[in-house]
Amino acid sequence: MSGFSGAEFMRLQLHPLMARIRRWGPALTKFLFVQILVQAVGALAGIIIVRTLDRQDYALYTISNSTTSGLFWLANSGITYAVSGIGGRVWQDRDRLGQVLKTALKVSRGMLFLASIPMLLLLVWLLHSNGGSAPVIAVIVLIVMVGAFTQLLSGIYVIAPRLVGEFRFLQKIDFVAAASRLLLVAAASAIFLDTVVAMVIAVAVAFAQWYVIRRWCSRNVNLAAPPDAAIAAEMRTIAIRQWPNELYFAFQGQISVFLLSLFGTTESVADLGALSRIGLLFAAMTATMQGIVLPGFARCQDAGRLPRLYAQVLAGNIAFASLPVVAAIVAPGPFLWLLGPKYSHLSLALLLIAINAAAGTLNGVAVALNAARAWVIPGWFLVPARLATQLGLMAAIGVSTLPQVLWISILAETSSAVLNIVAAAIFMRRFLRSRRAVMSI
Repeated sequence: MSGFSGAEFMRLQLHPLMARIRRWGPALTKFLFVQILVQAVGALAGIIIVRTLDRQDYALYTISNSTTSGLFWLANSGITYAVSGIGGRVWQDRDRLGQVLKTALKVSRGMLFLASIPMLLLLVWLLHSNGGSAPVIAVIVLIVMVGAFTQLLSGIYVIAPRLVGEFRFLQKIDFVAAASRLLLVAAASAIFLDTVVAMVIAVAVAFAQWYVIRRWCSRNVNLAAPPDAAIAAEMRTIAIRQWPNELYFAFQGQISVFLLSLFGTTESVADLGALSRIGLLFAAMTATMQGIVLPGFARCQDAGRLPRLYAQVLAGNIAFASLPVVAAIVAPGPFLWLLGPKYSHLSLALLLIAINAAAGTLNGVAVALNAARAWVIPGWFLVPARLATQLGLMAAIGVSTLPQVLWISILAETSSAVLNIVAAAIFMRRFLRSRRAVMSI
């Protein structure tokens, strides 16, 4: 460091970071602002549903949404991650990118069929345990199937515009969808709104959103390209490796609802669903991650830049995730007022929900960053480790009340996040070694 003062050395070290901030800062800020607006509109729709439905109806709504997410996780089985990873290598070739999408659609349909049977049986049992009638259960099962299939299709198609940087297009769709859902929910609440109507509105809006995204893909990607056997083999390899992880995530997404349905009360299920609205505060950052950060991370082949990019993304999300936790400590009243008088007594649970959402966001970011590079932790190790952790927490803490279930989830999400960060360090070290080996040839 001879010839440089400490201040000069620091300026040289910070210059690349400042250059990236000047380059990406305005785009990220604008994207995040629009996403916050989108999530605010979506939150209004959610609040109308919370305040309109009685607690039993909202318990059924919570169970149905949780099952839809679980079914998506199982049907996905890493397919969308594979599309991101493989597509990140061929995103400039519309024919090859079309092959990636068509192959993913073919593989994912079979996965959805296999996943639907156990998840729908679980859904029927949970709905029946929480007071759902046979006709309502039958309709909800059908809606969940359509919703999960639509979500899976959208999750595949949307990767193409993300990879090519069509951020404004995607944000416009998100805003129109959120606004449409808000208007439909508000209108229904003035006439008649129950679990089935709320779910039909959500699925209808999601279907319209998928249709618009597919039209974009049909114009910009060669959707007539046939599926590719080599791509299918790579996707199936990733899916086989990821299946135990997806099974765990589907279980993890259901576990709080499942435990409260089995050992708690219908009211506690409704309380969990209502308080989980705070998770919408994290959705803006998640959407920004998926829309801008993850595609760039997937495309990055610079061995020197990749570790810094990973650390910056992780640090930014940790800082963002801490804000709702602070708000829940300092001013819980406004949150509870929004949910209505049925939930005004849940100050402690609100704080735990905020901490749980922050831990879940951190874990989700760690998982998403690894998935964007197809860095998959072997399921034979990951799933037993997570299940052992969760079973140990259940035995130590108990599972009959909402705070107990939330503490189990917080500690499980935190331990999983740490495990995924450690795994990322191992995979990244292998990547750096391989890049150095290539450069030395």
